[in-house]
Amino acid sequence: MIRLTLPLLVLACLACGPRAYIDLEIVSSRVVPDEVDNLTVAATDETGAEVGRGAYRLESGFPQHVILEPSSTTDATLEIWVTGFLGETEVARAGVRTTWREDAINDVSVALE
Repeated sequence: MIRLTLPLLVLACLACGPRAYIDLEIVSSRVVPDEVDNLTVAATDETGAEVGRGAYRLESGFPQHVILEPSSTTDATLEIWVTGFLGETEVARAGVRTTWREDAINDVSVALE
C-alpha cells in the first residue's frame, strides 16, 4: 500500500476525531514492469486546482492502493487522476470524480487500461 499525504490535504490532528481518508484502489490488466513501471496520482478540487500530486515506482503488480489524507478544509468533491508510465512514456491515464466524507474511510476505485 502506498501512502500519499498531499501537502494541502494533510489531516491537522489525527487524535482530534475519527480518521478520514480515501483508499484509492488502482486496478489494471497491464503487466508490471513490462507494460507499466511507475505511476503519478494527482488530485484536483472542484475548480480544477491541483491540491496534491505523488509519483511512485511500481515494485509489484496490480491492484495498487494509494491512501489520500484530506483535511477538513479540502473540498468534498475531488477529481483524482492516475497516469501510468513505462519509463518516461505515458501509456495509460484514468480519472475518477469522488465525493469524500470527513468522518469515514472512503473507498474509491479506478481502472487504468
